[in-house]
Amino acid sequence: MRKTLPVMAIAIFVLPIFATAQDAELLKNFKYRINNFTAYNFLLSSSNDYTNRSINTGMSSNENSNHVSGSLFRIKSTDKLLLELNTSVYGNTGFSKSDDDKYSSLSSGIEVNVNARHYKNSFFIETGGTLLFSNSLSKWKNNGENANRTNYYNPGVNIVLGIGKGRAENVTDMQNALWLYKELQIHNQLKRQLTNEELNELGKTVTLANNTRVLDYRRQVQYRLKTIHQFFQKNELIENMGIDYYNSLNDILFYAFNNRRLSGKEWSFKISPGIRYTNANTKNYFSDNVNKEYNTNGLLQARAGYTVYKPKSLTRQVNYGVAISGSVNKYKNTIKRLPSSGVVTENTYRVNTDMLTTHLFSEWAFYPNTRTNIVLGVFADNGVTGYDKLNNYYCNNGIKTEINYFISYNTRLQASFNTAYTKNYPINTTLVALSNKGRFANAVSATLQVSL
Repeated sequence: MRKTLPVMAIAIFVLPIFATAQDAELLKNFKYRINNFTAYNFLLSSSNDYTNRSINTGMSSNENSNHVSGSLFRIKSTDKLLLELNTSVYGNTGFSKSDDDKYSSLSSGIEVNVNARHYKNSFFIETGGTLLFSNSLSKWKNNGENANRTNYYNPGVNIVLGIGKGRAENVTDMQNALWLYKELQIHNQLKRQLTNEELNELGKTVTLANNTRVLDYRRQVQYRLKTIHQFFQKNELIENMGIDYYNSLNDILFYAFNNRRLSGKEWSFKISPGIRYTNANTKNYFSDNVNKEYNTNGLLQARAGYTVYKPKSLTRQVNYGVAISGSVNKYKNTIKRLPSSGVVTENTYRVNTDMLTTHLFSEWAFYPNTRTNIVLGVFADNGVTGYDKLNNYYCNNGIKTEINYFISYNTRLQASFNTAYTKNYPINTTLVALSNKGRFANAVSATLQVSL
């Protein structure tokens, strides 16, 4: 008995520490690799609304809107290449009619984002960018007394070029593999403990199951369950393939709530030139007046930074980073009026905005179970900005809290709280809100989701 007590004490205090270190090591060493995965999404929606206000005003209105959109996502992750491609397209139509007015609109757009990192040993070269185009046409008519037609289009392009060292791996699948392993241990479903090599292979199997496209959703569910089951069957690991075993597979694979979790260190330097152009023409058919507006926004950005994503255990994570960035923005707005009288007027407005900023952040993330995550963070953005010269200090320093808390299988709490001290903080790279006095800005939100 005297010998047993010290052994039990060692088991109680040492084994959890060993398990924590083992989980952290597995997460740090996991490599997310998928040769080629492509996903397609398509959405079609329509709405109609008819209102009769004859009791109050004797007026009635009829409204109709339609929306269609589609997207394509592709990822390739190998030792030498990390490629991500996102493409989205949309189209909208709208129509409204009342006793006095008639309005119709048609709009469409496309956006393509691509980023590629080419690795050699621990170094990488990064290329990528964004290409977008949107346009719209609208018509308005009022009782035959007035009518306008507006045509708007907006093309833009942005390029990213960079170099760096290190790699931040997506370890979400390894996280789920460890949750599954522990769930099976709790229900005594395993014949033995898995080695680190087997656990790493289980993580890769989860990646394979999640990144193989199957068009039929029912068959996709079957494929995921079958892929994970084959791993356990091949290694002869399951003691009893009863209902508890399949419940564990189903629970972790389809109901675990996971934010994207990373592991690794990165040094990087990027430059990003871009330009965006807007053209809007409005014509009045009764007066023949034409108004034209042109916006040109040219931007050059550079950023150098160091970021660390460090899993401390299966349930804890620390992220932090530092960066310095600079940008030069040249904005031009021209409004031209062409009245039927023939006297043309033109007004042009120009502004150059420069920015130099240091960025610091630190986050502590907690994952107490498969359905809850809590993030606490601090951030500090400080720099100088101004029109044509850097003569105004600005800052945005604060703390943030994000909670996605699992209460029960039909109740979830989502909440966030941010507070920051800001002064002269840029609204965007074109407009700078200059104020000699700083202020505290707070944002609080909470949502309780209940399913009955």
